[in-house]
Amino acid sequence: MADTTGTMVFFKKVGAAFQPLATTAKTAAAFLCLFMLWSMAASAQATKPGNLPDTGKALIHVLNNDYGEFIQADGRQVQKLMNNVKLRYGSDTMYCDSAFFYVNTNSVEAFGDVAVYQADGTRAFAEYMRYTSQNRQVYMRSQNSDVELDDGKGNTLWSKEIHYQLGTKTGFYNRGGTLQSGQTIVTSDAGTYNLRTKQARFRRNVVVSDPQYAVQSNDLGYNTQSKIVTFYDTATVTNQKSILKTRSGYYNTLDSTAHFTSRAAIWNGNQFIEADTLDYDHAAGLAIAKGSVIAMDTAQGLTLFSGQARFNERSGTLLAYRQPLLRTIHNQDSLFLKADTFYSAPVADSVLIRYKREKANKSLQQTASELQQMAAATDTDSTAIAHNEGPNADITTSIPHKPTDTLAAATQEAAIKDAIGQPEKSPDHLTGNDTTLLPLSHQEHFDSLQAGYQNQPEREDGSKPRYFTGYYHVQLFSDSLQGRCDSIYYNQADSLLRMYREPYLWPNNSQVSGKMIYLKLDSNRLRELIVPEEGILINRSGPAQADMYNQIQGDVIHGFFENNRLRRLTASPHAESIYYVTNDDNEYVGCSKAGSREIDILFDSTGNKVSKIYYRQNVSQDMTPMKDVQPQAMRLSRFKWQEALRPKNLATFLNGVSRPRKPEWQ
Repeated sequence: MADTTGTMVFFKKVGAAFQPLATTAKTAAAFLCLFMLWSMAASAQATKPGNLPDTGKALIHVLNNDYGEFIQADGRQVQKLMNNVKLRYGSDTMYCDSAFFYVNTNSVEAFGDVAVYQADGTRAFAEYMRYTSQNRQVYMRSQNSDVELDDGKGNTLWSKEIHYQLGTKTGFYNRGGTLQSGQTIVTSDAGTYNLRTKQARFRRNVVVSDPQYAVQSNDLGYNTQSKIVTFYDTATVTNQKSILKTRSGYYNTLDSTAHFTSRAAIWNGNQFIEADTLDYDHAAGLAIAKGSVIAMDTAQGLTLFSGQARFNERSGTLLAYRQPLLRTIHNQDSLFLKADTFYSAPVADSVLIRYKREKANKSLQQTASELQQMAAATDTDSTAIAHNEGPNADITTSIPHKPTDTLAAATQEAAIKDAIGQPEKSPDHLTGNDTTLLPLSHQEHFDSLQAGYQNQPEREDGSKPRYFTGYYHVQLFSDSLQGRCDSIYYNQADSLLRMYREPYLWPNNSQVSGKMIYLKLDSNRLRELIVPEEGILINRSGPAQADMYNQIQGDVIHGFFENNRLRRLTASPHAESIYYVTNDDNEYVGCSKAGSREIDILFDSTGNKVSKIYYRQNVSQDMTPMKDVQPQAMRLSRFKWQEALRPKNLATFLNGVSRPRKPEWQ
């Protein structure tokens, strides 16, 4: 069939040649074109696959078909090929059910079961394919199944629609796709994959699923050869131990190492770390955080701020340095501690067992002591200065024995190594070409998606206590209590905060010192203080210029807090006191210097002023009228007023440390 503007030739394959079926309006040009196509096909059939000569003309060769039509119209020459079609372009081979071969543009439209094979093993499968040899651009789509692009090395891309550039070996999709590389599966709304560099870029609703980890983001890159995930937007990485969040950086899935270059965070059970940059090694269980570090123990209500920190998720140890600050919170009350370095680790199970045993024994000892005291009932009280009131029956009489200094053991080099881990390594830069970014989409393609990582990280027992060690230039601050020492040790198993080496505490208007000071905490609130050796309390009486101080000292001092304010204090044995006595009009009438086996002091509700004082057993007392008192001479042997060392306010206290801030990822 023909008209005045075109010519159509029908032919079929007979043996190794083509035989015309019908011709109309044959022209010389039509015969010449047909002859050229037959010559190209014969030449291609006579050449072994993969060894075609490079003519430099970028022609498509028809290697096989069962039936065909040749159409020439409007200056265009089209060959319609049907049944068992096989075409070759360079080293690229195409199979399909039918095709249109556009001679002028050297391009092809293929239909049916389309398959393209390249010499390096790359394969593509689709229901429809459009191939333009001029730019070696392939467009593939499938309606009933998915387009498949496979590099022959275990990396496969699926989508309803794929654009593929044969020259650069780059495929992209924007109607949802799935990339599988071994056991790793990536789905997204849009994506680009370079089969040569193995570099992929995914956007919108990106999900990476693997038996060992999972990733969610809106923009990330993935290299199927190096197995490195690169983050370009907010991303969440989950493995069996931790949850990681960041906005930029990379995660090496082969060795589970990560380098996050923007504000990032790690959750490990009840432990949380956030910093400007994070380096993470899952195999070693080590995380190195730098820049405005926030480390939190959510179960215990503790937050640590520092310039740099290292966390070992295997041992649970944490080392914070560069201006660290530790904060505990109960309701609205905060207690801050600062030091040159803080170290924290879980309390060993053997230590917990020992604490439980000692606690049980202590209870028995307390009971026996109380019964013994009730039977003796021989205390002699002096109440002349105490407004003629009896002793406070609630004051605890049992004082713990002198504790063993555990600071050295807690800060041994072997323990610190657990948190420090290996020396820092500079992260390797990613290699490979970054492909053109295009919009992407999501699709689940096959059942192996179910094999992807679906577990949540293992959660540690949040009730397991930890201990904290702070050393060098330690200070603490709260609204009602300030202090300083050389080093501290806090163990959540016994809720004691131990202060070592010239410790000083300033509760309200008083000062407490001794060889060591223990602070008993309950839900991060102050409950008791214990000075087990050479303790003294100094309380300013009157204005500063009066230079008058109430004082009480003894071998052991035991104080009690209410609402974080010091309300009671006991000194024993060999207790001594200096007390400025007032009358009912709060006028000073004299100064008492006394000694006793035990002395008890009560403070008013503010914790600033001594309201009552009691003496028990072996009381000796001297009273000096106020007119004869020389305040500078009224000093006990351990008197050393160090008000100048006391942090004046929170703003002053926070100078030189990492300022508290809210986590961005919490």
